[in-house]
Order: sequence, then structure tokens, then C-alpha cells
Amino acid sequence: MAAKMQVNAFIALLACCAYAAGQQLTSVHTFVCKNPQDTGPCPQGGNPSSLIQGSDGNFYGTAERTGRAPDGGGGLIFSLTPSGTYATVHEFAPGHDETYPNGSTPLRLIAGPDGKLYGETALGGSMGYGVLFRVDKNGKNYQVLQNYSVDPAAPNGSSPTSLAAGNDGNVYGTTYYGGTDSCGYGNNCGTIFRVIAATGAYEVVVNFDSATTGGFPTNLVVGPDGTFYGTTIVANGSILFHYIESTGEMQTASLVFPVVDQAATHGTVSAIGPDGNLYGTYAGYLLDGIGIFEV
Repeated sequence: MAAKMQVNAFIALLACCAYAAGQQLTSVHTFVCKNPQDTGPCPQGGNPSSLIQGSDGNFYGTAERTGRAPDGGGGLIFSLTPSGTYATVHEFAPGHDETYPNGSTPLRLIAGPDGKLYGETALGGSMGYGVLFRVDKNGKNYQVLQNYSVDPAAPNGSSPTSLAAGNDGNVYGTTYYGGTDSCGYGNNCGTIFRVIAATGAYEVVVNFDSATTGGFPTNLVVGPDGTFYGTTIVANGSILFHYIESTGEMQTASLVFPVVDQAATHGTVSAIGPDGNLYGTYAGYLLDGIGIFEV
């Protein structure tokens, strides 16, 4: 797959968006945690971390905690109508032993092709390190699809990093670690996984490896044709991958980013622009906010 890359400074993006600076903001819903000192509990959620719009026109999101800080356990999924009506869709509650068998601290959320909400939690589950779940928009039929392990060599993946709806009616995602191929130091190189919407079955469809595809994928972006794009890390930069879910084909191209302070930098694809090109950010270890790239 041929590729060209153009690196732009952040200032270009800031300039094009400067017109928004004078717009007035209106609060639709405020997340409030009870005192003392706003530490909770948070019966309607606290620390919101994700917001999407569903096909029904309503907004859905996650709040990371419902409990009292610093633990702040639980969290919830909420809905919000365009007129501002807020409701709890699902609350992550502790079990009898005060653990969270169905997950705790929900993070990313997407609308699946089957109309359900799919998401991930950072903690909880049978192994304590988060779950992949799905639930109806009305809060019914909550289901844990995968329990994640802390093991960076877990065959089904470890440390999930993205979720996306596939063109084939299924849900896909990436894990930063895990799979079957080693990237050294006890860390396997990560995976792409698929959830069959009809059954809820979870399966790994790509095992990344250091020799051909790079390791540690951080995102999946859906292209105009419904196929997936993302990036992995190699020693001297990143690899752009193109995964075609209908055939299982994986195409790759090398991306070389600038060296900053004698340190290599790596890129993450974030969006498809109106011109059909891929856009993302690049940074290095302990080097934040370096730049934007276009492929």
C-alpha cells in the first residue's frame, strides 16, 4: 500500500477553528458528587468519559464512578435527550463481596450495528482488569462478552484500546497487548478482535507481530468503504495498517516520523478527513503534543 505523509503544526488546526472562540456554551447536564469536598458518592455519575449519539437521536455516555473517592467504584451508562432529559441506562453495581463481577469504571462506548451499546470498563470482571460488554439502549439484557486479564501475553488480548462498528454487522476492537506473538520483555504485540453481533461470541482475528505488522495498536478508524485503518509501533516509527474485515486481508505501509530530542516519535490515526485522507497525532515517550500528520 503506497502512502505519503505530511506533517503539520498544531497552529494550523487552531487557526481554522478560531472562529468558535466567541460562541456561548450552554450546560445541558451537570454531574454532581456529594460533599464533603465533592468526593461522592455520585448517584447520577461522576467523571464522564465518553459521549456518542445513537441512531435514535439521543446521546449515550459513560460516567466512570458512582462511589466515593478515592475508590469511586462502579460508574454508569447514561442517556441524554437533545432537550436535556438525563436517565441512567445501567449502573455497575458491586457483588456480595464488594467486587464488581460485571465491570467497573466504564470508559469508551459505541453504538453497534445491531442497535445495542458496546463498551469497555477499566476494572472489574472475573479477573479484575475490565470487561467488554453490551447492553440494550433501554438498559435491558446487559451481557459481559469478555473478561480481560492483566497478563500482557493473554491469548485473547490485554488492555483494550478501541472499539468500532464493522461494515459486516459485527463489532471490532484492538488490544494493546496480548495475542500469540511476542514483542519482547514478556509483552505480546496486541490484537484485533471481533464480536459476532448475532451470538456475542468474541474471537481474535489478527495477532500483530513485530516482524511484519508492528505491535501495540492504539486505534481503529472506519474508512468510507467500511474497512479499518490504524497504526502500530516499530523501532523507527509506525506502521499504517489497513484491515479488510470481509476477507481478513491486512495491508501495511511504513510511516517515518520526526526524531525529537534524539527520541523516535510514533503516530496514531484518529479520523478520516472530507478529502478521504487519514489524520492523526504523533508524539514520543515523555514528549506530548508534538504534531499532526496526514496520510
